[in-house]
Amino acid sequence: MMNRLLHAGTLFCTVILLIMSTFVSTKTVAGYMIVDDEGFVRYQGEITEGDSSLLRNLISSPAHNVQRTLLIMSSGGDVIDSLSSANIITAHRMNVLAAGQCTSACTFILFSGRTKLILENTEVGIHCPSYYMNAQYHYIPKYSPSYWKLYGVLRAGGMSEKLAVEFLDMTFEHKSTKMRILTKKELEYFGVKILRNK
Repeated sequence: MMNRLLHAGTLFCTVILLIMSTFVSTKTVAGYMIVDDEGFVRYQGEITEGDSSLLRNLISSPAHNVQRTLLIMSSGGDVIDSLSSANIITAHRMNVLAAGQCTSACTFILFSGRTKLILENTEVGIHCPSYYMNAQYHYIPKYSPSYWKLYGVLRAGGMSEKLAVEFLDMTFEHKSTKMRILTKKELEYFGVKILRNK
């Protein structure tokens, strides 16, 4: 038991140091994903089509000894790909730790984690998912197939039925132009653990 506690404490200290040394800016555009020397998957920048395939390949590659924690900082991006990444994360029972910023589609990745963690002062923002077609944004309607996919991601990440519905109701009532930044109290209510900077 003591070994497990020591290992968990060392893991979290390592994760915090890695995040703080890697994610120095909250303004990122082009995304990238790597497995670092410690075995953590680092995902930074815009979520784009194909990122979930890269995540699957990195996790399943025998060349990497991947830890069960994904480190992310993103302002969002492709909703469909974020759902695919979220499904991979829940299938592999990975933890997710966000630092700096995790908004829009990034939140679906964060909330798919077995354990959901953020560094203190990380901005977590939600809004109704949308897609861009014919030079305009189209909002995904509530109770559409995509809504239920998001519901499934939240439930697979361990959120109760009640909390999943509350989270989606809050998400779908805010259009992209009116992002809702979650408060510390709301984050903790939805199961996010906040790691304090010391």
